Amino acid sequence: QYISGGSGIEKAMHYDHAEKLLLQQKLADCAGRADIIIVDTGAGLGRNVMDFILAADEVLLVTTPEPTSLTDAYAVMKAYSIYAAQKNLRLIINRVYEQKESREVALKLRRAAEKFLHMPVDCLGYVFEDTAVTKAVRRQTPLIEADPDSAAGRCIEALAEALITGTKMKVKRGWKGFLQQIFKFST
Repeated sequence: QYISGGSGIEKAMHYDHAEKLLLQQKLADCAGRADIIIVDTGAGLGRNVMDFILAADEVLLVTTPEPTSLTDAYAVMKAYSIYAAQKNLRLIINRVYEQKESREVALKLRRAAEKFLHMPVDCLGYVFEDTAVTKAVRRQTPLIEADPDSAAGRCIEALAEALITGTKMKVKRGWKGFLQQIFKFST
């Protein structure tokens, strides 16, 4: 199930006492309906984002292969390594063209985390670059509902399975993904 929280969840830190209590109650009610609750804090490293990250049982850090995204991801890992009492952070590499690219990006971040932060970091998985994501965003429909058989949709399903079961994620682009990548069009 998916519950959209809208944007600006970090504004919750500025709520008055009554508003915070109401939000806490609403979020606590979600626990009765889900085994896992994921809070998307968005990009950046503001104080409010760090509060959410440090309060989490597990952190799923989503990054892309772009240098600016990797720099931001490392900054989050560094802050987390300093302030988190119990470290439990895993990577998700988004917008990759092939599984090999995901492994290379994860390896760079893992090596940096081990060498400079003395913190082990595992990679949960990856999401393929996919025009189906753009189409779903334009329709304002979750990708899993709009196109669950898309390459990115299959990756998200596999990530959920890996998160729940602890197994390794592996999704291949398949013929449709191959054609989309080669000809740069949506199939």
